[in-house]
Amino acid sequence: MELKCPDCGETIILDKSFESGELVICENCGLEMEIIEVDPLEVRPLEEEK
Repeated sequence: MELKCPDCGETIILDKSFESGELVICENCGLEMEIIEVDPLEVRPLEEEK
């Protein structure tokens, strides 16, 4: 499964066993995202704590 980073547009390859609640990190820009839904795939960028 693939998704595009919402920040930089880089393609991120996910392995087949991902689940909602898991974290995904874009290797290009470092954006951390949480998988919200698996089908259809939906991710949400994690907000940095201030």
